[in-house]
Amino acid sequence: MKVRSCWAVLENRVEKRLAQLQADTGQALRVRESLLGSRQRLAQMLQEYQAQTVGPSSSTGMSAALNHRQFMTRLVLLRERVEQDLATASSHLASLKERTRRAQEDLLKMQSLKESDLKAVQKYHQLREQAGMDALGVMQFNQSKAA
Repeated sequence: MKVRSCWAVLENRVEKRLAQLQADTGQALRVRESLLGSRQRLAQMLQEYQAQTVGPSSSTGMSAALNHRQFMTRLVLLRERVEQDLATASSHLASLKERTRRAQEDLLKMQSLKESDLKAVQKYHQLREQAGMDALGVMQFNQSKAA
């Protein structure tokens, strides 16, 4: 009886999947950090531009007020887009963490199955060796009685 190689192969597959998931999680964390930085910069820009009040005092003032309003609208839309992307990134990160947890569980299962198979093979060989020794002992006993 030999140790089955399937458990080691399955364990290697799970380890590779786990390594890939951890790399993906690291990338997702970097994306989320980047989005958080973008959100912070946009909030700061919005504050600065809201502080600037452009009054319509002349025709150029009206044009400046219109440009200011359009820019503020675009900043708000950009902030909403960043918030959506941040929600998507957070959801993706949560999914990756769950998949990583399951892969770690699978790795533990494969390691446990590999160890139990190894123990079963060792026990089989011990029992076989013991049976051989018992047979040899009986044979020696019978020979000593016959002599």
